[in-house]
Amino acid sequence: MYSHVAVQHEFVQCAACNTCVVVVMQALPRFDTEGEVVSEAVMGVSWGADHRVIDGATLTRFSNACKSLLEDPAKLLLHMR
Repeated sequence: MYSHVAVQHEFVQCAACNTCVVVVMQALPRFDTEGEVVSEAVMGVSWGADHRVIDGATLTRFSNACKSLLEDPAKLLLHMR
């Protein structure tokens, strides 16, 4: 079993638009298709913004678009010009 969880933090803040992004990468135990416990990288992303500058619904749509592109890298390549 796992005795520790590896965690990496990344914090990015844009002072001009009062937004920030916090990304946490963790190596967590998960089950593979054979039922064995393996280490998998799991990424958690947290967004924050000043609601006087950006609407929460807009930030949610942006977050969902980023998630969609990260989950399907081929789609990311299709959106590049």
